[in-house]
Amino acid sequence: MPKKIIFSNKDIETIGQLYMNKNRSTEDIALTFEVSPQVITRLLKEQGIKLFPRGFFNKGRVPYNKIFFSLRQEREILDMVNIKKMSSSKISKVFNCSKPTILKILQKNNVKFVRDKKDAKIPYNGLTREDSMKVYLEG
Repeated sequence: MPKKIIFSNKDIETIGQLYMNKNRSTEDIALTFEVSPQVITRLLKEQGIKLFPRGFFNKGRVPYNKIFFSLRQEREILDMVNIKKMSSSKISKVFNCSKPTILKILQKNNVKFVRDKKDAKIPYNGLTREDSMKVYLEG
């Protein structure tokens, strides 16, 4: 049976800070402490630290629970949707966050975001899709 690795209180605190504040992966921390990533994962769980999704640190995004947008940034996001007609995917790349984060901001500000382009009312030559169909059918 493998021997259980015991960390000092200082090591436990350092591991928690590296994971939560420095955004280092369990694999990276494991290399530093010369243990397996599973040992670090077990320790974090024992300390009540919520783990990020697998592969999260490889994407280079800030964790969802660490993102705080200022009111100015939220207004900028709303302008990107309403005025520039940018997709949530493009906006998420601008702000280096995930698409669901942008969708949550839109939802919080009561913005209806159209997911399917067929349902979008995009003006064509100043006309909505329905109006352009009427013009086409009427000749």
